[in-house]
Amino acid sequence: MSNYKSYFNLKRFHIFYLLILSLFTFSFLNGCHEEPSELGLNYIPPGDTFRTKTLDSQTDTILITESNTRKYINTSASANLLVGLYQQYISKALLKFKSITQDYDSATVLSAKLNLKYDNYFFEDSLGMTSFNVYSLTKSFGFSEIKYDELTSANIGTTVLGSYNGTLTDSAEISFNLNNQTVQDWLNYAADTNYPVKNYGIVMLANSNTNTIKSFFASNTDESVRPSMTVIVSKNSVVDTLNLNISESVSLNTVPVSIIPAERFVLQSGVSFKNIMKFDLTKLPPNIIINLASLEFTLDKNNSFISSNSDPRVNLGMLTDSANQETDGLIFQAFKKDSITYTVILNSIFQQWNLGTAQNYGLLFWNVSEVSNLDRFVFYDHTSSDINRRPRLKIIYTLRN
Repeated sequence: MSNYKSYFNLKRFHIFYLLILSLFTFSFLNGCHEEPSELGLNYIPPGDTFRTKTLDSQTDTILITESNTRKYINTSASANLLVGLYQQYISKALLKFKSITQDYDSATVLSAKLNLKYDNYFFEDSLGMTSFNVYSLTKSFGFSEIKYDELTSANIGTTVLGSYNGTLTDSAEISFNLNNQTVQDWLNYAADTNYPVKNYGIVMLANSNTNTIKSFFASNTDESVRPSMTVIVSKNSVVDTLNLNISESVSLNTVPVSIIPAERFVLQSGVSFKNIMKFDLTKLPPNIIINLASLEFTLDKNNSFISSNSDPRVNLGMLTDSANQETDGLIFQAFKKDSITYTVILNSIFQQWNLGTAQNYGLLFWNVSEVSNLDRFVFYDHTSSDINRRPRLKIIYTLRN
């Protein structure tokens, strides 16, 4: 009997202890926060204290609009050095050899060959003809800054320094002669920067025989594949072979905006095309809690050109300046839900727009591999005749008490 009473008293003590602890916890939590925080509200299950609603652009006719813009970019960080013509696409390759020895200012250049290795990237014809001429640059450019529209014909010499014509396949390496006097000028300039002929580099320009754009390994790649020069010189009756393999390079690419197909928007690497998507949110009640803001958009695979080594994701950011295409710095990424459908969650952006803490200038879209190549992502826009392929915004929200 004594053991039974002890056990019973112990059980009562446990129940009493748990009751006191529960009351203390409840009192403590209510004393710290009279209401759930803004963050906490987003995690309250719908239906507990708020009415849950859904706004869907397909059923509630939210106006979504797109505007494609071309804003030239610098591609010096790319491993691809692009040159060629394809339909209305143009790629120019700039190359400048640096750290040239100072020991051959009075030497005679007997021969100079430029060596380039094809890296198997093409746009869009893999079997097309590559044909280009090489000219001197007559103006100093920062290769890490220059963009397509900053290079004009006035900055390019008129004398052909070398040329190539052929079909590039299977990681081919090409070598062709470069003007001896030009390379001799480089040697003289390396020894004396007051030398009248400066080394501003060269530009490779496709000619009318070209019907594709091909890529060589750029200056920032491994030493075994990057551009190089083999120069044979004679100085004091001694013949030497110089190997120049330190350089900087950049591709300058363009295409007119008119290439954008009807009912589409385009994200074009290398040029580049970005897209601004805007949303009319007047049907969204003010001061709500956004539980989910998802955006889906559909790829037009037939009009796209996406290489096997390209990153298939798409970057998005909240615009803070439409004219200069500036965002708040936070990058969201849309992933493929299936072979053609992209999806992204944008709760924080739409919450800011709804609360008025950020101006609704829309979203900026651009390719993840924007500086790497010329890949083109084509998407259906809000005018698509197939309603199911139009961009779709779905917002699940709760009304505040």
